[in-house]
Amino acid sequence: MKHLLFAVALLSATAISAQKKGKNLTLAEQAKDNMTVYEVKNPFKKTKRIALLGVDVSFRLATSQTVGKERNSDASSRTWVTLNPPPSAALMQEITNEHYVRLKAKLMAAGFDVVDEKPLQQTEEYKNLISEKERLTINKTWGMAARGSAHEAAMIDFPNFAGGAHARLANRNEVLVWNSNTLLDFVYIDQTKTRPVKGVINMEAAVRPAIIIHSSTLELQGPDYSTFKTSFNADKSISSSQPFHTRVQSCTDCLPEFTERTTGGKILRESIIVLSRGRAGDNPDFKFMFQVEADYAQYKAAALDALDRYADQLIALMR
Repeated sequence: MKHLLFAVALLSATAISAQKKGKNLTLAEQAKDNMTVYEVKNPFKKTKRIALLGVDVSFRLATSQTVGKERNSDASSRTWVTLNPPPSAALMQEITNEHYVRLKAKLMAAGFDVVDEKPLQQTEEYKNLISEKERLTINKTWGMAARGSAHEAAMIDFPNFAGGAHARLANRNEVLVWNSNTLLDFVYIDQTKTRPVKGVINMEAAVRPAIIIHSSTLELQGPDYSTFKTSFNADKSISSSQPFHTRVQSCTDCLPEFTERTTGGKILRESIIVLSRGRAGDNPDFKFMFQVEADYAQYKAAALDALDRYADQLIALMR
């Protein structure tokens, strides 16, 4: 029977970096390196009027990464990291609202006319865009996230066909209809598997807290069925260099639990119970658990810093 050894390494804030520093790249070049653009009829040549109907931020509360088996007698591992305690619903709403304010200011500085979205929210077209999705997402692969909308507006979804309510709204009002959802992650995870000598497997998990954006969608619908969409390229991200954590702890045989979480005005009682328990014999599964404790004043500053960087790159693409 193999002897399986594992080590858990906590990396310092300067030990690893998941994104290109881009010191020699312009803002637009960095944006093109990080994101892919899908465009039809260049909506920015149709109008400069923008209605920020959907400005959403999703907050990752728990995240995981798995290293699988490479052969039958191999080991696998899964690392879970949670924010403990998670940010309050009030703080998440505050960050989302401030992101809206800053985004609006940046768009206006770039020459766009940001119109009042409230009259558009009274239209039938807008009401047909309102989403019925839950604001709390639990995914067995990557963890848990809570989604907030600026000024507690309804979440909206654009349909997949060109003549939908979003297109009618843009056509009738000669406006660019904005809908974005940006996911704020809070940690880098790196797991490695090594075989230093025959019969020995090292499983290592390393984490570095940081506010990271590596998943975000922007859909911009313009008049005359013009469209502008962006998505992140694989293995690309935008992050804040501002620290926000006070302590990182590792533990064993523990599960992250969020009870009586208040999100979007609802009381939610949810638990994540998807950690591997391990198996006997030569095929064990290992689990690593970290809890990141945050200074939430610093968390807010780091989150807004990352969102500002993301907004700057988005606007650099909007030409």
